[in-house]
Amino acid sequence: MRSVHSAIVGTKLGRVAIAAGAGYLLGSIPMGVIVGRLTAGVDVRKYGSRVSGATNVLRAAGPAAAAATFGLDTAKGYLAARMGARVAGDEGVVAAAVGAAVGHSWPVFAEFQGGRSVLTCWGSLIAMDPPAAGAAAVAAAATAATTRYVSVGALTGAGVATAATLLRARRRPGKASLFCLFTLGFLVYRHQDNLDRLRRGEEHRLGDQINAAKAGALLGQES
Repeated sequence: MRSVHSAIVGTKLGRVAIAAGAGYLLGSIPMGVIVGRLTAGVDVRKYGSRVSGATNVLRAAGPAAAAATFGLDTAKGYLAARMGARVAGDEGVVAAAVGAAVGHSWPVFAEFQGGRSVLTCWGSLIAMDPPAAGAAAVAAAATAATTRYVSVGALTGAGVATAATLLRARRRPGKASLFCLFTLGFLVYRHQDNLDRLRRGEEHRLGDQINAAKAGALLGQES
């Protein structure tokens, strides 16, 4: 009986590990870098905050590229969570979503220099708990619109999603609650430089953007 139980557990752990690895690889696809190069001919990681997220793509390549990155980064998280569910159930969902978040931040396909994983985490939450994802989106958008700080909006959204999932958990946290707790801590860690700039009053506000492609073209015309 013990050997049978161990085999079952081992198989389950193996599937969870596969889900985590596949989520990491999916998250490692550098959508922002790809979009920036295709639409503006720039590596967005050389401008602004030097990350590949949608906000920095907006700075480096403009609104159309940012919108494409927004959708693609969200889709990565959503697809990772759905894939994880098929491979290993609830445990696979969380493992794949965490893997995708880590992959987006440190992508093997882009010199381990990625983004902050906000949209990738949000996409995974859409797959796990649409109401919590909706609450997070409303809170993040309202906060970002009011303060014009995207970083503050992102952290507020993560906090609201965590509170929403925990309040709805009657006996013990489910997969969405566990993932939200991870996301909140992970995003706080990934936004340390933003938080430092906020304390110094140096954080860029939404709208203080520079389109690197257009700026480069203008510099070329002037030289």
